[in-house]
Amino acid sequence: MVTNITNFSHKDFQMGINELMELNVKKNMILIGELSKKTGISTSAINFYTKKGLLNPPKKLNRTRALYPKSDIKKIKKIKQLKTQGLTLIGIKGIIDGKSKLKINSHQSMEKNMYTIEEFIKDLGIDKKFYSYLIEKKLINKPSETNERIFFHNRRDIIVARAYINLLLNGLNENILNKHIDYLQLSVAEAIFLQEHLELSKNPKSADSNQQIINSFNIIRRYLRENELRKLNL
Repeated sequence: MVTNITNFSHKDFQMGINELMELNVKKNMILIGELSKKTGISTSAINFYTKKGLLNPPKKLNRTRALYPKSDIKKIKKIKQLKTQGLTLIGIKGIIDGKSKLKINSHQSMEKNMYTIEEFIKDLGIDKKFYSYLIEKKLINKPSETNERIFFHNRRDIIVARAYINLLLNGLNENILNKHIDYLQLSVAEAIFLQEHLELSKNPKSADSNQQIINSFNIIRRYLRENELRKLNL
């Protein structure tokens, strides 16, 4: 027995320790090849996401082997989902890091009412394809044009575009977004009803009074709508 201990080299000891450490790490880690298979993306794409900061750097075992946390499977699937919804890598990184531009810029946007098309796309963290979709499906208004032929969107466009993105982030699809246009007649009816309210105002020329009426109208309509929703779910 003594001989066996004596013959057990430092190298053998270190190899045993390394194997134990690797087994322990593997419980919650995964090799890049397996990560690629489970997520359906190439290893080069995984390396690219790591380089861009979407994934944390892997744990290096040696020069050619590295382990990623198994939680990256879920993260990569989320990245793929967000990409199909038109978000750029910058926008996706903001969401993954919990520092989404949708939230960061929302406060700043309240102080601004004109956005060039480039600013609109950047502020929302979307790509041009998704922007074109919103315009083509008439989910947002076409940009207005200044005398200098600069095209821009207003704050209302930003707010409603964020609302569409939030629906997608919560699992709804583009078919549902398109239905908002199918139900346009409901909006027309509400607009006519709201106009009746405004015409009965004591101060029809007061912007503050009109805004109070609009806000009150929206609160009432929302309250009644949510009541009907509760009935549907009984």
